[in-house]
Amino acid sequence: MKHSIPFLTSVVVTLLLWTNLASAENKVVTLEDLVKQTVARSALCEYPAPAYVCKQVSSFDRGAVAPDQPNWFANNDAKNFIRVEKNPAADNREEYVLMDVQGAGAIVRFWIAGGQFTSNLYIYIDGAAEPAISGKIDDIVGGKALVDGEFSQVTATGRNLYLPIPFAKSIKVTVDKAMEQPSFYYQINYRLYEESAQVESFSMEEYKNMTAFIEKTQSKFYKHELNYSPELPKGCYRIDAFQVRVESKDIASSLRNTVVKMTFDGVETVWAPLGDFFGSGVGVNKYKTIFTLVEGSNDRNVAEMICYWPMPYRESAVVEFETLSGAKPDIRASFAVSEYVWKENSMYFHADWRQDRGIQTVGGNGTMDWNYNTISGKGVFVGDCLSLVNRVHDWWGEGDEHIYVDGETFPSHFGTGSEDYYGYSWGCPEYFQSPWRAQPRAEGPGSFGNVTNLRFRSLDAIPFTKSFKFDIEIWHWKATTVDYAVTTFWYGAPGAKSVSLPDLKTRMEEAAAPVEYKTRVRLDFGSFSALNLPTGGTAGVQNMKNFPLGKWKNDQQLWWYKNKPGDQLEIEYDLKQENASTLVLGLTQAVDYAVVEFFWDGKKIGGFYDLYVPREQGVRHQFVEIPLNKEQATIGKHTITVRIVGKTRDSLDTMFGIDEIQTK
Repeated sequence: MKHSIPFLTSVVVTLLLWTNLASAENKVVTLEDLVKQTVARSALCEYPAPAYVCKQVSSFDRGAVAPDQPNWFANNDAKNFIRVEKNPAADNREEYVLMDVQGAGAIVRFWIAGGQFTSNLYIYIDGAAEPAISGKIDDIVGGKALVDGEFSQVTATGRNLYLPIPFAKSIKVTVDKAMEQPSFYYQINYRLYEESAQVESFSMEEYKNMTAFIEKTQSKFYKHELNYSPELPKGCYRIDAFQVRVESKDIASSLRNTVVKMTFDGVETVWAPLGDFFGSGVGVNKYKTIFTLVEGSNDRNVAEMICYWPMPYRESAVVEFETLSGAKPDIRASFAVSEYVWKENSMYFHADWRQDRGIQTVGGNGTMDWNYNTISGKGVFVGDCLSLVNRVHDWWGEGDEHIYVDGETFPSHFGTGSEDYYGYSWGCPEYFQSPWRAQPRAEGPGSFGNVTNLRFRSLDAIPFTKSFKFDIEIWHWKATTVDYAVTTFWYGAPGAKSVSLPDLKTRMEEAAAPVEYKTRVRLDFGSFSALNLPTGGTAGVQNMKNFPLGKWKNDQQLWWYKNKPGDQLEIEYDLKQENASTLVLGLTQAVDYAVVEFFWDGKKIGGFYDLYVPREQGVRHQFVEIPLNKEQATIGKHTITVRIVGKTRDSLDTMFGIDEIQTK
């Protein structure tokens, strides 16, 4: 079903202030210019001048040398440096080199993780013996020593610095005491300008004179006043903002099952589900960045979403909505539009979406390189939104990003982990938002369920002249199944196109597939399955190979922990034996296990079962038999509910474990 765009009353929304930049041609690139560019969103739709390439250095495992070699998914990503050297100007201080680049450019993003930091950071510019910037690394990156506010943030334990650091001839970044830390991970994104470009190097003296300007710029990140209209005029214009209000009986389904399509000058360049296009993922997940804003409520089944990607066109623009399954939602859309002069370097806005469900992961190793997008032509990559479903509590995101620009055989962007790419660390399932990164959804508990990660790019946008390819490793700690869906955002010169997307029929089928805002657990153990999350605590699969005092089926059990008295866990059991009279449960006993009771289809069966044994008896396995009557023992599926009663005086906790269910 296709939707027309009905009238939406014009509103004024507080958002980002647009900044119009003068032409960058024949102009010296300065720190002030770069800071202005962080809020100059309108400049994204024009190929940059002076031209630059964007690259990355990181601590990725140096054992990864080629996709066809066995160590491509190597995961020892800590404490890998270019070299170690002595600094004669500092009493032969031992320094570990993170980055050493010749040419004119700018550091545009600096990310680190490592727990308790002991290292000092040194940034040497244009071959100087003394560092232009120095200090304790966590005070500078994610701290307040250099800059406060949005330019330097800690998000879900990842430390980020987005203050640009320009250099005219060269830059070298080092740290000391790196081996004294338990771990040290880093990523640095930087620009290298074309040879004719002139860059004014960072100096602390100039920087101190700019602090008020930088603070003022940061205060404008989310401020803007725009007038909206439901109409898209004919002629040469630029969409500066696009907002929708969506109401539905099932908002989570509608935001995935309804796609937005945008056609500029007769060419469709946008095709994505509404929720993914606006960075919300599955359901309404409120957050804001420089480029997007999501408000609304899952309980009220309403979403209010805005994007601020500049979208120019020469003659015409058409926006359509199509519902691929389920009930048609009510959609009201409007636009903020300004007049535009099409230039030789003007580009069209693109947004592409794809999804793969049921990807079977390899536990404890890389599974595959999963392609976000491959593009042919000239353009600039400006961001992505990853929406995934993880069906276990274990960490899903050890996978590194691999970004290839203009035919590279080895990626110029090689990461250290999926969460590191998105600006956080250690798989931390915390909500966060920032100007360029967000985790608006981490369902939990742990790493379980729906996750939405997004990263948008201003200074770290990636230009390409003929091709662009973005892969990310699917690297999970457990063998399970995951669903990956990604929306990629980019600008392309006329003729640029994605060449790796699944065909339209496949994408439509994927977008039409059902979604769950609250992910149901289904852990299969052969003879039974765990359904839904417990009412308290965490349930998952535990490997039992290392416990010699019992034999658990397939060397594993359903393990329920961090619970409390009164919490319940549901198990589905398919009874196939006729005339069964006894339920047989394979249970675990240990010093930290609970007293439990059982219910069969909601009715109590048996008595109370104490699973505690003294520590000296170890971790043991036993079968418990519970009588069933004829009315209960019917062929078909039944729900067994486990309820935590409490624990004996000597038990250390209220854990529960089960590996097998039989009848006789």
